[in-house]
Amino acid sequence: MGVNIKIPYLKCVPYSESVMEKFSFPAYSQVKEDGMRCSIKIESPESIVALSQIGRTYPRLDEHLKPDIEHIFSRWANMDPFVLDGELIAYNEEGPLPRAKSNGITNKLGHGTISNEELGMLRFVVWDVIPLDQFWEEEGKYCYDRRLDQLSRLVDGCQNIWICETKLVNSLQEAKEHFRECISRKLEGTILKEKTHFWKNKRLKSCVKFKEEHDCDLEIIDIQEGQGKYEDMMGALICETSCGKLRVGVGTGFTDAQRNQLWSRKWIGKVVRVKYNQISENETGKFSLFLPKFAGMRTDKNNADTLELVQREALV
Repeated sequence: MGVNIKIPYLKCVPYSESVMEKFSFPAYSQVKEDGMRCSIKIESPESIVALSQIGRTYPRLDEHLKPDIEHIFSRWANMDPFVLDGELIAYNEEGPLPRAKSNGITNKLGHGTISNEELGMLRFVVWDVIPLDQFWEEEGKYCYDRRLDQLSRLVDGCQNIWICETKLVNSLQEAKEHFRECISRKLEGTILKEKTHFWKNKRLKSCVKFKEEHDCDLEIIDIQEGQGKYEDMMGALICETSCGKLRVGVGTGFTDAQRNQLWSRKWIGKVVRVKYNQISENETGKFSLFLPKFAGMRTDKNNADTLELVQREALV
């Protein structure tokens, strides 16, 4: 269970109007999964190796997925070695667990401390299949339309390997409608993929990430010191709405110069702009933000937004 090599994987580009000018339709719009990226190298039912992005193996995942791999080979006995690309997500009877809890369970898998009950909660949600030789060559030979069709047939009937939710869209408008539908279901977003793209170990403009992002203005109520390289600098700003019903630690989006500048109590009470993905609520009814990021000081504003205003503008 060590770190070996960085594993090849295809990366998406963020949505932008310039990227979409050259994008080809019809295309596949897929739910953006919110788990831990994983590549599983499969040569036979007895040779299953699950790897993280940095090449760390996931002990015991092979035993969890072996019945599904045996099912695949029982139907496709002459399969050449291949790699399944996807994410590990923990589910309970109500559906997928929140990102933090799900990834916490997957981290236990990586450290060999996962319980049998937790192992049974894991599902491998996949969106690609790549021949093993092409995977290590870092360039595929088959278009995605063909790969997705093969993947669908491979995992049909599996219990713990699921193909990601996919919808064929014929225009950017349809792609945006599917994205908004996913957001309304409290999902993170979508990935739009050209039907004809080839798998490569690089970031492709033929695969576009649609991800919700909002912004709000919050008041700094505390400043935390950083750790490691950020020692003796600002590590995070603790921010609140004016009503105090939403609180969040903002620790990303800063330059080192900004971290030095903001490492002073004089900034408490100032208002900052924060970008975020979603509003979250814990079991006690306290609100926070998912993926908060510093977006600048609001020197033109003395009062932070209320929770009501943040929630209302997030629906726009």
